[in-house]
Order: sequence, then C-alpha cells, then structure tokens
Amino acid sequence: MARIIVLCLLGIGCQALTGYEVVFEAEHATRIKPVFQIVEDKDASNGLALAVMEGAGYAGEAIFQLPLKADGLFDIWMRVKWNGKCSNSLYLRVNGSVRRRATDNVLGQWHWIRAGNVRIGADRSLDLRLEVREDGVWIDEILLADRPTFRPTALTEANTVPNGFPAKGRPPTLAFSVSTPFAPVPPLDDPSPHLDPHATWEKESFPTLVVSPDLPKTLEIWTRNLTGRPLKLSGTIANLDGLLVKPSPEFDVQMEGKDILKKTSFTVTCSKSFPRALHSTSVSLKDEGGNTAAQKVLVYRPYDWLVLGPTATFHDYMLRDLQGCYRSGDRLLRWKRVGAEEFTPLGLVDMLRAIAPLSDATAYAYTEVIAEKSGQFVMETRNDDSLTVWLNGQKAYLNHASSPSIRTIRFTPVSLNGGKNTILVKLTQERNYWEFMIRFLSGVRGAEVGATGEERKLAERE
Repeated sequence: MARIIVLCLLGIGCQALTGYEVVFEAEHATRIKPVFQIVEDKDASNGLALAVMEGAGYAGEAIFQLPLKADGLFDIWMRVKWNGKCSNSLYLRVNGSVRRRATDNVLGQWHWIRAGNVRIGADRSLDLRLEVREDGVWIDEILLADRPTFRPTALTEANTVPNGFPAKGRPPTLAFSVSTPFAPVPPLDDPSPHLDPHATWEKESFPTLVVSPDLPKTLEIWTRNLTGRPLKLSGTIANLDGLLVKPSPEFDVQMEGKDILKKTSFTVTCSKSFPRALHSTSVSLKDEGGNTAAQKVLVYRPYDWLVLGPTATFHDYMLRDLQGCYRSGDRLLRWKRVGAEEFTPLGLVDMLRAIAPLSDATAYAYTEVIAEKSGQFVMETRNDDSLTVWLNGQKAYLNHASSPSIRTIRFTPVSLNGGKNTILVKLTQERNYWEFMIRFLSGVRGAEVGATGEERKLAERE
C-alpha cells in the first residue's frame, strides 16, 4: 500500500508526496572533491547549496552513498540554479552507469529538473556521483521518486542523509572541504617547461585564495560528520611568511552527534612584503585518534598591473613615462593602477571594472616581473576576449579566442632574463566578460611597477 507524506517548510511551499520518495541535501554529500564547494544561498533549502563557481575548472566530483527502503525504478530529480551566463548542465553517474547529462534552459533561478532514472536492485543501495560539465552550476536538493507521474515543484524537506565513507584511506572522522574559488593548474612542484603550449589543463583544481594587504578575503572550512557521534578535531592552516590569518591559523572543531555540517571561517590578508606570486599551502585536520587529512590550497597575490584605455593605438613612448598623459583620438589617457577590488575572485584583471563596462573595445596592460635566474619558465594565460603578450618587447603569445576565460587557459614555456622582465598586454573586448590573467607558476615574482627605491624598501620592511 502506498504511503502518503506531506512535507511543509516554514510556509515556503507545501507538496503532497504519494509513494516512496527519498530527498537529501546536495551539500550533505558523502564526499566533495574540488571544484565542487559548499556555498550559502538564502533561497536554497537550509540556506546552503553545492556549487561549481564560474571559472573554477572541470575537475571535481560530489559523491552520495545511501541505502534505500525499496527497490525498483526511480526517477531522479535535482533542484538546480544555472548561475552563469551560458551554463545549464552537469554530468551524473548512478550505480556505476555510463555518464549522463542533466540539463534544461531555465537560467538564473532555482527550479527542478529531471535527470533520468535508475533501477535500484535487491541490495537497495544508491551511489550517485555528480561531475562537472560547465561552471556556474548550483545544486540544492536531490530527490528520487518511484512514480513516473510525480514532479516536484517546491522546496522539499530532506528525509535522509547520505552516509558511506569519504576518500579511500581517510576515516569518516575526517570528511571536510574548503570553500573558496578554485583554479585548475599543473602541480606546482613540477611545472614542466615542456607542457603542450596548445593544451588546456583540466586534470586537477585546487582551492585558490587571491590575497592583498588591503582587501580581506574569507576562507571557509566545512566539516562533515559521517559518524553520527560527537567529534573533536584540531586543524591547522600551514604557515606562509607574510600571510595573515585571523582569528588564528590553528583551530578546533567540535560537533555533536546530530550535527551534519559545521563551518569554520577565517579572514585572510597579507603583508605588503608578501611576494606577488603563486604560493602553495594546506589545510589539515587531526582527529582524537591521531589520524590526519589535508587539502592543498593555493594562495595568489596578483602582479602589480597598470592599464591604459580604451584605445586602439599604442606607441612605445607610452611605456617610457608611466606617469604621462597620452592622446587617443579626442581623449586623454593615463596609466591606471589596478586596485585589489578590480581583480576577479580567481585573480584575473577585470577590465570592465579597471577600464569601463564596454563592448567592442581595446585596452593595454603593463607589469614587471623578477625572475630568479635566466631560463625557461611556464607562463599561464587566460583571456576573454583576444589576448596578445609581449615579453621584453618581443611578441611571445597570441590567442584570438573569443571564449570564456576558463576555456582559454594555456601554459606556455617562455624565456626570461634573470632579474627584471617587462610584460605588455593587448586585450580586445567583444561583449560580456572582459578579463585576463598572466602569471608564472614558479621562480618568478611580480615587481612594484613605478615604485621608487624608498617605496620598495618600505614594502620589504613591512
């Protein structure tokens, strides 16, 4: 005989469910692998959701493991929000099935989509895995229903929590994830100069914190209790000289048996002497039994960029005096330093903020970097739209792609002089986003462009 369940959530929505339905929160995944992360959203159930932020990359997986109380054929529904300008899909695998796509064309709002069905066998177990197809995708709830005529239309209160175990070899006491923007990069300890210059890198992404002395950033650690009993953990954010973590890089996490998730938040800045480069640190947790687990975190302080534009013409003399004023048509232009608030969460220069919200435009950017020694280094570039790069006055890179910056990531081997090197960039804009990034994976740091000797000494002392 069919069961009837009536679920109401604080007056937000009510729906009568007839049959056997299983509902669980996406943020309660058994395991969350980058680039999936937990985010807060006031319109999501419990105010939380699972997300792939724009620009994060294409690696990552969210795993849900749980027993069911019935076998048979179940429809799979997901409450999603396509949060990018052209993002509207994700992949899923169910009980080892071939990867399938879940999609529709309702953008910018929470809604339910059907993601196919699954036949649950006599063991009555579910192993559901979400994978990244596009960025800008948010997931709130997942629902399984044993009736093909059922269609969810409102927020639905969860009636189960996925169990199972986190990463292989990691005890259930140490399930946690780090929420901050993610960036796909090759391993920093082996930045091979022979990387294919025409290849993108989509194999691995890491939480990435873009820091500055003037603009505090938030780092969140979400601890997941898979044990059903009280937990007491100690944690550490590995020290980087000049990285400032408040309230403290050492912390404790205590959870009651009924707690499913707990957030621990930190405010992060850096000193003015913290090198303008890409750094690697980690977040680690230890349980009362002495077991440990760690997550690599990248820390990036962007280079000191100056921008000039919009202008379709450029002359060498514009670099001789960075304080000068130059005419472009009927406009007078000056180099402008990019402020901390004019970088995207992933550290790209946002030209819509740094220059102006324009379409069909061209602008230039300039910076200087210091190489530890002369030789080959791996240069990372991202661009939206067309990008041209000159190193020390010589054209070193060109990409005419008019695509989102996550699709134009390239790692190119280039030659640098020991000491100071100059970088000039030309970036065109068609429509929508207008942004770029240039950085080196190791052995290079950004200089303070246009700073006097006394200003450099002051920054180094702080």
